[in-house]
Amino acid sequence: MPTTNATTPATQPTNKTFLTVGELAARWSVSKRSVERLIRTGRLETTKIGRAVRIALTEVLRFEAMNCSSNFQ
Repeated sequence: MPTTNATTPATQPTNKTFLTVGELAARWSVSKRSVERLIRTGRLETTKIGRAVRIALTEVLRFEAMNCSSNFQ
């Protein structure tokens, strides 16, 4: 059974639909506070599931496409 690593690079696919702030911070190699700042300023949209804040993978991919400074192709 394959395991997923919280530090999955942005170029690798993931089988998760939503990410936590911590998982996204690990994916981008930034602090949780940096991700929270993007959320607070409205640059990154979130979904609330109960009291939990989650970021949709589609939103993560949109943000990466719009803000990636280098082309990996």
